[in-house]
Amino acid sequence: MQREIKFRGKRVANGEWVYGDLWQPVRNNQKIAFILRQDNKYEVIPETVGQFVCLDKNKDEVYAGDKVMWKQPDETIAEIEGEYEELEAAVAGGFWIYDVEGSTFAAVDHFEDENIELLKD
Repeated sequence: MQREIKFRGKRVANGEWVYGDLWQPVRNNQKIAFILRQDNKYEVIPETVGQFVCLDKNKDEVYAGDKVMWKQPDETIAEIEGEYEELEAAVAGGFWIYDVEGSTFAAVDHFEDENIELLKD
């Protein structure tokens, strides 16, 4: 299955999440962020932007920056970090998972991951 590339961010106007394509132009020498959806564009808070990573065991969408429960090797609270990148030769690409101390301990490289459960706010 082909990995879907999409993003989300919280709107500057009202704090609501929006989902779609990411556009990051520069305004007054600062990078700003918009989520594009159909014929609309929404300015979003750049620090809230995250790229779609995978579906968790409950089929909830997980994005970079989300807190997750990682079920392997123990039930560790972790965070999906960064942007999609190429990993070792054995793995085509993915997102790193960091534990609460900031140590890398896994890479998510599947469209669905039974070892991940999204922790909701």
